[in-house]
Amino acid sequence: MRVCFWSVVFGAVLVAGPGCAAIASLPDDYTLAADGAAADGDTDGGDDTLGDDAACGHSFCPCDASYFCSDFDEDPPNAGWTKATVDNGGYSTFTTDFSYSPPRSFYGTLNGSVNGHARLNKDVPVPTFPASIHFAVVIRTPTGTLQLGSVATVDVSKGTSTCTVSIDARADGYHANIYGTCPVTSGGDHPIANTARYFDNFAQLTVDFTATTLTVAFPNGNVFSTPFSGLTADRISINIGPSSDNPLRAYYDNVVLMLQL
Repeated sequence: MRVCFWSVVFGAVLVAGPGCAAIASLPDDYTLAADGAAADGDTDGGDDTLGDDAACGHSFCPCDASYFCSDFDEDPPNAGWTKATVDNGGYSTFTTDFSYSPPRSFYGTLNGSVNGHARLNKDVPVPTFPASIHFAVVIRTPTGTLQLGSVATVDVSKGTSTCTVSIDARADGYHANIYGTCPVTSGGDHPIANTARYFDNFAQLTVDFTATTLTVAFPNGNVFSTPFSGLTADRISINIGPSSDNPLRAYYDNVVLMLQL
């Protein structure tokens, strides 16, 4: 994990660090290998040109990044995250068995219990837009519906989420699901065609916010976009990791958050 402009207080919000420039969009040199580069047993999932800094001892996140970048290859691998949670048959760990940028990835598994989850969570203040959340994920062919990750706005005084944008996976492919009290025009469930083939290889998923638009980009190049009118909540809660009533395994790597605080 590399982060310049945030200092971390676990269980609380993050504050801007001195002397660090916040980046609000993916930099020009932010490129990843082609989708599906990794196969079972192959831990060298991609030639990630953003990192490859031997002095840092990792392959993806640069030493001097002025944004949050977590490739789980440092010690401790959960550095910078607010918390990890598992429930109802969920299990999570950091593994070298399978990754997009070696050596490690975040691994979550569910046993099929109702409301099971295995997540990493990061809470941040509501940013000044634009903002971008990106991660790479591979899942073993799912049954039923599972949530791969979500971005939720939180009303601290009430302790509740007000608007959630989740990326779901089903047998027919990825879905964008927007629910709650959301300042968007097109809420609800939005299936994305021709994405089922990515379930057994790493796929790159991105959620972008501007002051007027919410966009979710999927691995086949399809984009779901809807008008967006900004947020009034106290903070944003970002979760990666599987959540489902169905058994599954999922690997996550190379999480990038671009937030102008």
